[in-house]
Amino acid sequence: MKIVLSKKIKSLPKHFWILLAIILLGVFLRTYHFSDWLKFNSDQARDASVVRDMLEKGELPLLGPVAGGTFFQLGPAFYYFQYAGAKIFGNTPDKLAYADLFFGISAILLLYLLARQYFHKNISLVLTVLYACAFFTVQYSRFAWNPNSAQFFSLLFFYSIVRLWNDQSNRKWLWLVLAGISLGIGMQLHTLLLFGMPFALFVLALYLWKNKRIKFVGIGTIIFVALLLNGTQILSEMKTGGTNYWEFKQALLKKSGNQNPLWKNALFIVSCQAQANIKILAPQANQENCDFPLADKYFKRLKSNMQDFSDWLFYGGKIIVVALFLVIGYGLMYRKRKKDGDGPAVLLLLFNLALLFVFVPFGAEISLRYFILLAFVPFLLLGACLEFVLEKCRPRLKFWMLVGVFSLIAYNVYFCFLTFHAQANNLPGNTVDGTAIQAEAMADYIIEKSGFAKKIQIGGQKIYVGRFYNRMAYFAKNKGVEMLLLNGSEDVSSENWPIFVAIDDMSKECPIGEYYKYGRVKDCQKMYAVSILSIER
Repeated sequence: MKIVLSKKIKSLPKHFWILLAIILLGVFLRTYHFSDWLKFNSDQARDASVVRDMLEKGELPLLGPVAGGTFFQLGPAFYYFQYAGAKIFGNTPDKLAYADLFFGISAILLLYLLARQYFHKNISLVLTVLYACAFFTVQYSRFAWNPNSAQFFSLLFFYSIVRLWNDQSNRKWLWLVLAGISLGIGMQLHTLLLFGMPFALFVLALYLWKNKRIKFVGIGTIIFVALLLNGTQILSEMKTGGTNYWEFKQALLKKSGNQNPLWKNALFIVSCQAQANIKILAPQANQENCDFPLADKYFKRLKSNMQDFSDWLFYGGKIIVVALFLVIGYGLMYRKRKKDGDGPAVLLLLFNLALLFVFVPFGAEISLRYFILLAFVPFLLLGACLEFVLEKCRPRLKFWMLVGVFSLIAYNVYFCFLTFHAQANNLPGNTVDGTAIQAEAMADYIIEKSGFAKKIQIGGQKIYVGRFYNRMAYFAKNKGVEMLLLNGSEDVSSENWPIFVAIDDMSKECPIGEYYKYGRVKDCQKMYAVSILSIER
């Protein structure tokens, strides 16, 4: 038995071991001090509270998280993933994030499998190691947030569609089922996917049907599986008389009133994805924002940030790189259509355009993080560039192209460890942002300082206090303490419950004895970048 197993291991091809090493590298970057530096903000506290209630009551909700700034609720798949983590491993914030970690790691292998549908194995391995090390994909695998797993499910959906094109065997049923599963779950992870994935299915299925790669029964199978996985939402609407649908309509009306003209939104979305393509491959300090020259007072703000000619030169260089990669990447992908025949290249362009089309009405809401839904696209565009250079260009250019790609890999690893270094020094740790360990330590301090009171009132800077309160209240409730939110002096209870105020780190000395909002400051404690004031009425 041992001899047979040894022979099987030795017979495995070299690229298998390289791929395994790449996945292990990706696992390391995603799990390094995972629990210690787990991001735990207001959204995470809200979701963790829901999962705690699920465990205590033994009931699974029919609906999931609310869409940002609305009362409309997505499907419950994200909560079910968190519930499974808590049930199996224990109800702590890091265990709730295990599903996002698992799907983030699984996406590495899936990226390789997708890349093999476009390129030979050497280019696919290079793209996979870059994906495994990319700060963008690492970052969104290291905490719990409902869109995080979209990097896996949007990738699985598109991979299944490509396999439906390429696979002429009797296994097409597998890709139909996987397309339905990824569609059904993906729709529940983000509002843009709720619209975008069904629309993408319509566009891609039409193309597959036209080219005789899928039949109506296949399309029906995908839709049936997706609807089956969204059955809880249908049941909820039947029980409540369509309450969630009504909230959806209200949210749509509210958000549509805050939008620019559609043409301006469309230009912004194209501009933002062009920048996202670069920032996903080469992270920057200003990672979240998308520059847009048509934005109000954009050039005035830009001018105020430019110190000398070198700043303008660097800015101009960034524009050129973003534009060139957009044009050359998609141009070479279109060239692959002529080289390899219609199919995967066209499917990529159609999938990308379908999601961007759905992004347009929500243009004012979009930031770079939403392109996690299309995170795999720039890697395929880079693969098209790499393939062209290796096939058509002189040896010197091939050498420099490879140097550039491996420099990107090294730079992403460096950027990951730069972030790890900041987290090791307890950054950010402010009233809005921070880790689970930081939040729990602050909650423990407040409880102890209160004399272990059963009710504690929490105030702070108006725009931040709600988010700080959510994090404190989650950990306090685990210890049998109720925290009450103070939005103003009128909320202060007549009962003699302790009052604490949290503000971002003060530049001056603790104002002991001075009046602050609810009473005189009795004591101060700086924790991380937060100053916690104990108030005496």
